[in-house]
Amino acid sequence: MLTATGNGRQGAAESDTEPTARCCKTVHQCSCVPVQPEPKLTDAAISFFTWNGKGLNKNENTQLTVTVRQLDGTVAARIANYFGEFKEGSNNGPFNLLIINQSARSQLRSGNVTLRIDPDDVSGDEWKFNFFLSLGFSDSSHLSASADGVKLTENSREQSFGVA
Repeated sequence: MLTATGNGRQGAAESDTEPTARCCKTVHQCSCVPVQPEPKLTDAAISFFTWNGKGLNKNENTQLTVTVRQLDGTVAARIANYFGEFKEGSNNGPFNLLIINQSARSQLRSGNVTLRIDPDDVSGDEWKFNFFLSLGFSDSSHLSASADGVKLTENSREQSFGVA
């Protein structure tokens, strides 16, 4: 198979030139097919449901950080805020994450999302919840991550989950 580069020549693409078309070289007729650019991350949002039960809320003075990373550890999106109290039995969100790197969908498919709490030193915190993260891409496709019964405390502040 030959590759047409941006300058219209056929041959191996140079390392700094992204292919614009793929061509085949056989005895049969074949025409060049344009290479479609990989969909890029355009939006990310997360929602939470806090479980019912005494003391399972997220305190108003506990900071929550959500970080989405590619498989290689590159940060794609992030949010950190106090958000106020998440009361027992409540839905909170969706909260839009800041897109830091417009990662390709293939780079996030095996990535992860890390949820971290940082309670104030005085009262601590114990929060039990479900979450749903949606990642949107330039071609309108989506990837997601979710989990039920996640528990974060002042002694176990962070958990990570795969993106699929």
